[in-house]
Amino acid sequence: MLHLSDEDYPEQETEIIVQGTFETYKEPNDETLYCRITDADMQKKIRREKMDHEGIREKD
Repeated sequence: MLHLSDEDYPEQETEIIVQGTFETYKEPNDETLYCRITDADMQKKIRREKMDHEGIREKD
């Protein structure tokens, strides 16, 4: 399991992209279906400015 230090986490409300493999599993003697993302990579979403049809800048 990967452990991150505090400075590795993005600030609150930062948009991120997480890419990995979605898995479901059950623990022994437990019927609850759990999920996790394995082999995951996280990056901050880059905001790009673009022009709308009237030439006004907007962010996506």
